[in-house]
Parts: sequence; C-alpha cells; structure tokens
Amino acid sequence: MNKKVPLSLVVAIVLVAMTITFSITMVEAQRLFDQNVSSVQEKSAMYDKLAKLDTTVRDHYYQEIDDKILYDAMAEGYLKGLPDSNNRYYTDAQYKFLQAKLEGRSMSVGVEVIKDASSGYMRVVKVYDASPAMEMGIVKGDYISKIGDSSVTGYSAERVRTTLQGDEGTTVTLTVISTDGVATQERDITLTRRSFTIPSVESQLVRQTAYIKLIDFNGRTYNEFYTQYQQLIAEGAKALILDVRDNTSTDLDSVCNVLDLLLPSGTLLSGEYKGGELKTLYTSDDVAANLPIVVLTNETTAFGAELFAADLQGYGAAKLVGVKTAGQGTIQEIYPQQDGSALQITVATMIPGPGNNGNIFDKIGVTPDFEVTLTDEQKQNFYNLTIVDDGQIQQAIKVAESLIRGSGESVSDSTVDSEAQPPEDGSAQP
Repeated sequence: MNKKVPLSLVVAIVLVAMTITFSITMVEAQRLFDQNVSSVQEKSAMYDKLAKLDTTVRDHYYQEIDDKILYDAMAEGYLKGLPDSNNRYYTDAQYKFLQAKLEGRSMSVGVEVIKDASSGYMRVVKVYDASPAMEMGIVKGDYISKIGDSSVTGYSAERVRTTLQGDEGTTVTLTVISTDGVATQERDITLTRRSFTIPSVESQLVRQTAYIKLIDFNGRTYNEFYTQYQQLIAEGAKALILDVRDNTSTDLDSVCNVLDLLLPSGTLLSGEYKGGELKTLYTSDDVAANLPIVVLTNETTAFGAELFAADLQGYGAAKLVGVKTAGQGTIQEIYPQQDGSALQITVATMIPGPGNNGNIFDKIGVTPDFEVTLTDEQKQNFYNLTIVDDGQIQQAIKVAESLIRGSGESVSDSTVDSEAQPPEDGSAQP
C-alpha cells in the first residue's frame, strides 16, 4: 500500500539539499578565489618589482642599454632562481647551435679543449676530421693562448667552446702554441667557421672484444652505433665494451633507440612528473643483443648516459666497470620561444626500467659492479690515454674476456685485479 509523502517534507528535503550544495560550492569557490587572488597578487608584486627596477636603472644608469642583451639576461636570471641548476635559457644563437648539436653537427672550428692547470691556456684534446682546425694544421696537444686579442687564461673551457661557435662563414683568430720536441712555435691562425659532422661513436676490435666509445647521444648515434656494432660482430666480436665516460647527453630518444637494440622487451624509461604523475616514456621490443656486455662509467657519466648504464645493469644485460656516476637523473624538455630563444626546464625524475625495480638514481648515482679508479697520473692525462694505458678500459677488457669464457655472474680474482672488486654490499644499484 503506497503512502503519500507530505509536501512539506519534500520541500524541506529539497531545501536541505540545496543548502548543502550551496555551502560546498561556496567553500570551493572561496578556495579557488583565494588561490587565484594569491597568484594574481604574487604576479603583480613580481611585475611591480621588475617595473620599478627597470625605471630606476633607465633613469640613472649612465651608459646606453642594449635591450636584447638585457632581456636575455633577465630570462637567464629567472631560470637561475629555480632550485634545480639544470634549467637553462638559450639565446636565439645558442639555441641554433644546440639544434645543430642534437643533429650531430657543429657550427664551429672543430676542436675540443680543456683548461691546462699549469699554464691557464686551453689544451687541444681533439681535432675533428675535415674541420677548419684540421685543415689549418691544428693538432691534438696544441695550446690556444688567445682568441682574438683576449687571453684565455681567465676563460673556462665552456666559455671557449661557446666563443668558437658562430654562424657559417664568420671568422675567428686563434693564437696557437705548438711544441715539436724541445722547440716551441707560436702562430696566429684565422679560421672560418662552418658546419661539419661530429662523430658520436668510435670503435675498434680488441682481440674478441668490441670496444665502442659513445661520445654523445644525438640524432646520428643510432645509425653510427648500429653500423659499427654490426661490423665488429662480423669481424668476430664476442663481447661488447660500451664506454659512456664523460657522456652527459640529455637526448633520451637517442639513448633509448640504442638501448632498444641491446635489451629485451620491457620498459626502458618512466618519468615522475609534477604532482607525482607517472608516465611510461620508452619501451623495448623483444630483439636483444645475445653477447656479454661491459659498460664503462665515471663521475661525469650523467643524464641519458646514466640511464643507459642503469638499464643495462638493471636488466642483468651488462656488468659496470669504473666509478659511481654523477647522479643527474632528471628529464629536461626544451620549449622554443617566439623570438628564437628557448627554455630548457626540468620536468620529471627518471625512473629506469623494471630490472632496477623502479630505483631512482637522481642525486645518488649508479654504482658499478667493479669499482676501478684511475691513478692521479692517468687522470691528469686522461685525454691522451689509449686502450693500452687506460686502467679502466684494461679492467673492462678483463671482465669481458672472463664473461666470454663463461664465468657468468662471477668474475674470478685471477682475472680481475684487486682494485676492481664488486661493492661490499654486492648491490647493482644503491
């Protein structure tokens, strides 16, 4: 038997529901209002500060102001104010050179330099084939003492590298000091900048082991690696040594393309983004290298090269030899701006593949299976070392040859020197 609900009760229920809904809406609206007002107030305060600063400077500064330089410096300063030092602002010229680098090209004169501690000059540690520097007779071991009329003693190596870059067809004059035995020659050389290809992979066969140096990861790396890898296998290589020492590439596309060639099916990289959002970024197919792998790392192995080492170690596909990596496990995205400049901003933390059980190596580093440090003398002459006198490469060869012989997970003391032992806790990742 149906009973009629009194109209007054229905009205009362509706009013209560409306009151509750209205209250919840008002609370949420107040929260959003407070948040937006706070944001508007903060932005207003920031703009007000900049406006007052600009007015004060323009009213009182005694020299002419170049607005483009000023705006670039302001943008750079903004990113430097963020707690993560890996953020960077690129001027339109710098971004153009970065794009060339990511494509495996250089718009420069064709030398790599480091600062010589004793003289303060820049020591040439590499001259690229078919580059302006090679054509003008600059060789490895030469010193650069001046760029134009300016001494380089107060410059960092990075500043010199940047100064040597430039638009194709522009020129730069270097004062170069060469030593031939006991004789020293100083000469001024004018070089014309141009675009040329930079190899990112170098390799050779050492007995039955393929030694492959991954200098960088860029748009050319996969094809260069695949070609040399296949050639070394055809020549009889039964193990790989992959050297990523001093590799600081942030080009994760190229890193994961090479990893896909080496690793079985699975996740290669995930990212933890703002608010804790997790995204799977790269995966591998079921085609993998079927031979022992050793990876060489050092304290300047960073970003994509660290992920490279972490994934190969985590999947059980490689043994790591060297020292703990840099601990730079974050993901950067580049955002081009309308004026041709670009922002490089850290957007996520790297999470390597499942073989690492999700271990994050940012600010921690990747620990090698066999720790091998270079002697002080070897460190001082690192860029002059060859496979024969590089202690870390020699230990990597011993580990590789032991794996070829089928020793599997354990490498005997008779094969690996006492300086190259697994970490005491036996862990592959800290």
